[in-house]
Amino acid sequence: MRKYIISLSSLVLFFSCIGGKSVPVEFYTLNLKGESATAVKIASVRSSVKIHQRMNLKNGTRLELREFERWQGTPDRLIETELKNHFALGGNDLYCELNEFVFDLESKEAQVSMNFTLSSEDQTKKFKLKSSHEFTAQDGESLAEAMSLAVEDLFKQLDKKIIEGK
Repeated sequence: MRKYIISLSSLVLFFSCIGGKSVPVEFYTLNLKGESATAVKIASVRSSVKIHQRMNLKNGTRLELREFERWQGTPDRLIETELKNHFALGGNDLYCELNEFVFDLESKEAQVSMNFTLSSEDQTKKFKLKSSHEFTAQDGESLAEAMSLAVEDLFKQLDKKIIEGK
């Protein structure tokens, strides 16, 4: 009887291991166009605790994390890299806090919001910027493109604010 139970358990374990293929994880990054001649020194980019590497879909008060669609890095690191690519390096210190980096299913928009602090020797300016861009499909590629466009618009707003402050 004992041999029978061990044999049956071994067969069940064997067949459960060869069951099916797992879904591959897809990684996405931001793809921004354009750059600015405005010079800033990116001092830091932080994010709130609700920002995740997996793509976030918000439906009302519920948040769904896509298990198999992820950003290539954490959103704050992606933003930091793109800030350094977009703006000329130098100038006043820019401190950034990423507050929102989500896909809203009700409005069908990629939404991003950030707090910025521009600090120089004689003054400190703070401002909060938001941007959104509509998405039509919920696949990872479409979502990443919508977020890229939303972030690109946010950077244009930031550039305008920095120029106005000079």
